[in-house]
Amino acid sequence: NDYIITQPNIIYRDVTISGADVELDIQVYSVSDFRNIIKEIKNKFSGIIKDYEVLEYVEEYKHSFLPL
Repeated sequence: NDYIITQPNIIYRDVTISGADVELDIQVYSVSDFRNIIKEIKNKFSGIIKDYEVLEYVEEYKHSFLPL
């Protein structure tokens, strides 16, 4: 948790009940930045991380729901 707090690109952390143990939302400007963050996480927590999965979102839209 201390590591996540110090990383400016990790904007959200979620501890889950089923599926993945931890989910992170990471926002970066380039694929290279993302790879460097993943490499750092894998090196720092190599004894804990067994596997990981990446879901990429190129754009994220904000929806405002207004009552009719």
